[in-house]
Amino acid sequence: MGGNGRRKIETSCRVAAGLAMIGLAALTALPDRAVAENGRITIIEENDALLPSGTDRHYTQGALLTYLSPKLATDDATAGLYAALSTLPIMQPGVDVQRRFDIVFGQSIFTPTKYHQPVPDPTDRPFAGWLYTGGSLLQETHGNMLENFEVLAGVVGPDSLARQAQELVHTAAGFSQPDLDKAWSHQLKNEPGVMITYDRRWKIWQSSFFGMQTDVIPEAGITAGNVMTYADAGVQARIGQNLGVDYGVARVRPSLSGTSWFDASRLDGPWGWYLFAGVQGRAVARNIFLDGNTFVDSPSVKKNILVGDFTAGASIFYADWVKLDFTFTERTKEFTTQQSMDRFGAASLSFRF
Repeated sequence: MGGNGRRKIETSCRVAAGLAMIGLAALTALPDRAVAENGRITIIEENDALLPSGTDRHYTQGALLTYLSPKLATDDATAGLYAALSTLPIMQPGVDVQRRFDIVFGQSIFTPTKYHQPVPDPTDRPFAGWLYTGGSLLQETHGNMLENFEVLAGVVGPDSLARQAQELVHTAAGFSQPDLDKAWSHQLKNEPGVMITYDRRWKIWQSSFFGMQTDVIPEAGITAGNVMTYADAGVQARIGQNLGVDYGVARVRPSLSGTSWFDASRLDGPWGWYLFAGVQGRAVARNIFLDGNTFVDSPSVKKNILVGDFTAGASIFYADWVKLDFTFTERTKEFTTQQSMDRFGAASLSFRF
């Protein structure tokens, strides 16, 4: 393995160890009981460098910062938005309904396999970045169904600052730094981007045995916009303790699960943890990172219509104070000339705010 590969492994270990140390330090400082509910901050890093494979290609990094609100009152300022959505067969009001909103800010980076070449391989995916912000309206009904209506808006292209972000990370990690300006000059052009998503999750099977809990959570949704348009369906299975607090770990879209929902009122004891595994399939009509810009000519490759994710990981948390998640994802080929499936890791840290 070359020097860059060894340094990527070392970097991934440092990132994972750093998050773990922050979480463990926070746990040791916590009181013995939770207090009144607050909002929550979640920091997510998805990167192929978080795995020991040492790759640096395709979906190479996704970063996301989210704020999840406390439970909303029925007369909250968002009530009108929920009322408007309820004119559709979604977000229906009821006596056993809990609502929250989520604010997000994120960036995703995509590169070809040989990202250091001055002229990228035309059969490989193009350089692209996506810088965005947005928000979600979340509603849980009867403690076993979670709806999510999300709007994201941002920019694809040089204004996404993807090249600068990659150079910053590589410099900080001590990688050899070729002249990326020439390669990144072939990235997608600037284009405003929007994605609107509605998805739903159900806890259809919940059981307990020997102090352990299990559940199965299918999900389905649809996303539309000039950045990505796709329909998805998936399912995950979990085993652990205090599973009632969420519906899986938060992720960068597109992915299995994907919300930062957390309900501290469903805690049965302060400690919780779970192991999970699942699969999601997507039928993709539009992917700007493969299809290229919408209104002008740009690099592109022929995408695969059907894409699947296989995911596994673990989560541990103490009350609603702090939560650590680690996830492994293997993604099937996204375009026809792709040589092999992609693998990347994800680490997230959530805490009260």
